[in-house]
Amino acid sequence: MFPIIGILIVFGAVVAGYLMEHGKLLVLAQPAELIIIFGAAVGTVVTANPLPTLIRLGKAMAGVLSASPYTKAFYSENIKMLYELFSMARKAGTAKLEEDIDNPAKSDVLKKYPKFLASHHALDFLGDTLRMAVSGVVDPMDIDTMMEVDLESHHREARDDKSEQTGRQPPPIIAADKIKSKQDNAHSDQHAAEKPKRRVFGRNTFPNRPPKSAKENGAKHLTRHQGER
Repeated sequence: MFPIIGILIVFGAVVAGYLMEHGKLLVLAQPAELIIIFGAAVGTVVTANPLPTLIRLGKAMAGVLSASPYTKAFYSENIKMLYELFSMARKAGTAKLEEDIDNPAKSDVLKKYPKFLASHHALDFLGDTLRMAVSGVVDPMDIDTMMEVDLESHHREARDDKSEQTGRQPPPIIAADKIKSKQDNAHSDQHAAEKPKRRVFGRNTFPNRPPKSAKENGAKHLTRHQGER
């Protein structure tokens, strides 16, 4: 709705400014010029971009004129689906949950939400996350980190051009490596905190020593004098 209003504002402002200068609208009706301008623009876009980029561009332009699918009803429906899924897992056990994850089309809960099943990215994201939780090999505190890494990877892949022109893509970040790096840093900090401090011997220690009392110096000289005798 708002993109359409913005387009109308642009054309309305151009026409109003043109009429304020006593221009004639019929002068703007030049089919040959419109064909030259739009044809050159479309041809340049087609020449400079591969087919996958053109397809995404067409979908993006269509998405500007269409309503957003991510509405309040969409989020409410997904939250309801998660509630039913977790309730089923609490009653039937994790084995049933794992079975529904492996076969989402046959799941009694998921098949009631065809819109979610049609979104392959969301379905794969939910399935991978629940598999980690069900397996029990990943610490619950690390699942949050792995979900963030998965989302970052998905966003990066969406931004990168998958055409043959670019060809170079950054190496994927493995969630296990990121978690392992954080754990290694934590162990290093803990080891450094528990490591006892060594005493430094040498010249640097003498300025830090407290001065000896006169009684200690006298006893030292008396012992040395008796030893010389």
